[in-house]
Amino acid sequence: MQSAALCGVMRQTVSSKNRITVNLSEDEYAAFDQIAARSKVSKAWLGRHAISLLIERVEGDEQQLPLPLTVSKRRGRQ
Repeated sequence: MQSAALCGVMRQTVSSKNRITVNLSEDEYAAFDQIAARSKVSKAWLGRHAISLLIERVEGDEQQLPLPLTVSKRRGRQ
């Protein structure tokens, strides 16, 4: 990937077309949409950024992700 500065924000150009699909609750989607709008970036860019941060965090710590053992009520499940 290549990086380019645009409007003071670092953006990465994606050279491959590897895609994923993520299902979000209504609340998660609304929050994600608000963050993207407030930051003036696309939801796709924000998703790639979040994934990049997660990868850096995991690679830096060399630890297992803190996965919940119970399902969160916030996501509409019990």
